[in-house]
Amino acid sequence: MASEGSPEPPALETGSRWKQYEIKHGGQQTTMRTTFKGQDITVRLDKPPTGSRIIDFKDYDWSNQRYQTPFIQERVVEKFQTQISKYQRILPDVHFQFSQTPPPWAIDAIKAVGGTFSVKP
Repeated sequence: MASEGSPEPPALETGSRWKQYEIKHGGQQTTMRTTFKGQDITVRLDKPPTGSRIIDFKDYDWSNQRYQTPFIQERVVEKFQTQISKYQRILPDVHFQFSQTPPPWAIDAIKAVGGTFSVKP
């Protein structure tokens, strides 16, 4: 999550395209409570946990030139890692399902905190 005054990464997660992707793959937004960094928080899951796994849908246009800039890459890495860490407080198996293959730096960030990923257009 960006701090106040910091720009959000230019992701397609704020428009209708991501919502269509989520619905296409069985998304059903669900909120859950957990504790993160000593605070009680509410997280929004793209779908209820399946067994011991949380699946989060990601519809990013990785071909966008902005994803080539180090600043934006750092912001996306921070967002992914924080999200995985929050979800792991609910269930340890957190899986990102992407519409397109993420770049190596995003894959490394996901794996660095114990997340997994797949690609399903």
